[in-house]
Amino acid sequence: MTVHIPRWALLTVGAIAITAIAFFFGRGCSDDSRTGQPAGPASTASTQGGSDSASSDSALPCDKPAAQAAIDQAIREHGDPEGTIRDTSTGGIGNWVGFRIISCEDLTGDGVREMVAEADGVQAGGAIHPVNWFIFTPDGDSWSQALRREQPLPEVEVANGIATEATGVFRPSDPLCCPSAERTGEVRYVDGRFQYFPSRELPKRLGITVASSTNTIQSIGPFDAYSANGTDFRQVLGEPNFTVTTGSSDETCLNVWNDIGLSVNYVDLGGGDSCAGLVGSFSLRGDATQHAGWEGPDGLKVGASMSKLRGQFPGMERSGYPDPNAPDDSTAWTLISRPSPYAEGGTTATVTAYVSGGQAFRIDYSVGAGGE
Repeated sequence: MTVHIPRWALLTVGAIAITAIAFFFGRGCSDDSRTGQPAGPASTASTQGGSDSASSDSALPCDKPAAQAAIDQAIREHGDPEGTIRDTSTGGIGNWVGFRIISCEDLTGDGVREMVAEADGVQAGGAIHPVNWFIFTPDGDSWSQALRREQPLPEVEVANGIATEATGVFRPSDPLCCPSAERTGEVRYVDGRFQYFPSRELPKRLGITVASSTNTIQSIGPFDAYSANGTDFRQVLGEPNFTVTTGSSDETCLNVWNDIGLSVNYVDLGGGDSCAGLVGSFSLRGDATQHAGWEGPDGLKVGASMSKLRGQFPGMERSGYPDPNAPDDSTAWTLISRPSPYAEGGTTATVTAYVSGGQAFRIDYSVGAGGE
């Protein structure tokens, strides 16, 4: 069986690679260079550096050694798919990782404090890079992970039982040092779990549908997969954290909304503005997708185990195109494929899951609405 790799797939790889470079190594910027203030209670009161304000504290310590131990245990239990803070030789936290206590206070309303802590695996000045932050709840004589988010140099503050997160927005005209805006949101304890609520309210429906007759993507949340363009997405979701154009004539445009775990690659092969083009492909990545509520066909979610993937998609096959920016132990699996428009009898992937540590950390969806 012959598999034809369409042009958009090659372009997407290039765009993602460029974004990764900007995300991990480029865009030098100090923590205080962003403009504006985070929305929500944290803009008026901050507990950075730690607080013992809970009226009835647990007996568990809430300090840097406790944070280090809790994060070490969390990645041993839940993994570190992006590989930013895990020592592969030991399976635990790397000895190069820096820690910071953000808050020690009650976030659930039960009178017992939670621990909010940060783990930074780069510790290299102000360069934009992924930083992990966690919420831990008491579980017997130890801390248990209740939430983990990995964001590009986030500013996290806690006040009045709410954690506020701010990340920089780099518009295409911004200098490489500094973003000109922010994306902000709140993490609140609702219905028995911590959930992320962007300042710009998300659509209530964040499901992805695939037509069973053709195995093609039909909808991306509230958007029609084949008619919605980049302008539509930005009007609903707000400005993305990163925008990267690529191709010989800037014919593709990658928009990355890190706080909700979404990346969309738009395509315009006719010489128009690719950032206003149609959807070539999109990707969901990291825990932020679960916090936002994204869900694919058959309940597919980032974080699904291999056994669950096999149960949901018994026909899944190993893909020969792994994520070039993923840890060495990652593998790619085609979950849903469709007939290729380029080769008789061939197929092309519609849904691909990238797995590391036994869990899907990224899921790619191929649309091809841009005519590529």
